[in-house]
Amino acid sequence: MKKNKFNALTLRSLLLVCVILLIIVIVGGFIFASNWISNSATDTKTKSYTTVSGNLSNSEINNLQNDINSHRSSSIKAIALIGSDKNFEKIMRQDLNKYAADTGISITNFAISQKPSFMTTDAPVTGVESQYITISLGGSIPFAKFYEFIRGIESNTPKMKITGISMDSASGQNGLVSVKPMIIEVYTE
Repeated sequence: MKKNKFNALTLRSLLLVCVILLIIVIVGGFIFASNWISNSATDTKTKSYTTVSGNLSNSEINNLQNDINSHRSSSIKAIALIGSDKNFEKIMRQDLNKYAADTGISITNFAISQKPSFMTTDAPVTGVESQYITISLGGSIPFAKFYEFIRGIESNTPKMKITGISMDSASGQNGLVSVKPMIIEVYTE
């Protein structure tokens, strides 16, 4: 029988050396992988910033500029729907007087008012408030002219909405109506 060259002491020493080498390889691999991932993330971040800012061709830049310009009017219209809180009373007075003059209706009273009690509370929109204006119209008005006046109010920019209106037909006069004070809601920021 052949005698084995390895005894318990040598095998234990060999096992210890293998474990130490394995730990060194694992730690070295972890450090290498960590550095590689960090460098890859930095490169990707730099490349994405460069792509957004510098690697666009002139035609791509022109296309982006054309898209921005084509949507600018929509943006301006959307902003104009909401009036400024600072001067909304002056602007609303001017707009209402213009619609009244265009339709031959006279406004006898114009006042800022509180939210009517019959209105329900809508979900608030951040940064947008509702202001209320009460106007009184003078005398009996032809219904067709009154209808034009309402259409002018409802299509106004900044947006106005009639929230309270009550009218009766004028007694003994065909096609004429008498209108009680109207409440108009105006959206401001």
